[in-house]
Amino acid sequence: REQVTALCSLFSAQREELDAAQSDLKYGVNSAWLVLCGALVFIMHGGFAMLCAGAIRSKNTLNILLQTILDACVSAIMFYTVGFAFAYGEGDNPNTFIGDAVFGLARWSSNATGTGT
Repeated sequence: REQVTALCSLFSAQREELDAAQSDLKYGVNSAWLVLCGALVFIMHGGFAMLCAGAIRSKNTLNILLQTILDACVSAIMFYTVGFAFAYGEGDNPNTFIGDAVFGLARWSSNATGTGT
């Protein structure tokens, strides 16, 4: 009976270690996927700029390229200020529809670690 109890506790400890390793792996894979998708979106901006530049007269090419670059820049700034908070900001009263905290990544470290305000 003592051997069975010892074996169960050993399996329980190994299970906890595997769960922790799986959690770390899941976090890494999700982060890599997010970075890859973000890079693809910015590459698509370049492709769309070339499509638009080819569809207009040559005298307006510089204007459309600048417009597409500014669109990417404004999109990145807006995601920093409000988009991340809507996607991932769990404040004091989190809901399942939209986030309501960390606008402009304010209080990000305290919100992510659960320490203070």
